Amino acid sequence: MFDRFRHACEVAGEVPLANLVVGLAARIGRGPHRDFNQFRRELEEEAERRHVKVTPKRIKLVQSVLAQRDEQAEPVIAKRHKPGKIVPDSLHGLFEAIIEGSEGR
Repeated sequence: MFDRFRHACEVAGEVPLANLVVGLAARIGRGPHRDFNQFRRELEEEAERRHVKVTPKRIKLVQSVLAQRDEQAEPVIAKRHKPGKIVPDSLHGLFEAIIEGSEGR
């Protein structure tokens, strides 16, 4: 899987991202990781240590190449809204949740 990811990074001109993910895998294990939100936090911490910027483009590349849909996994939180700004609407993917101790939607 890492060969495929490294190739995708080379094609996209994101070799530093490939090195970052390989380093992260050495620290937290190859996976599977069932919580993409936690994986993303770990990736951002590793990037900070290595002085690599994690852009939305890079997150999307990691998600598209490495992630797999799993109904048993934790839901991926794409965006957080301030309490009271958005009405929860499960039909449109808006759920009320407490994330890292703070309430959000």
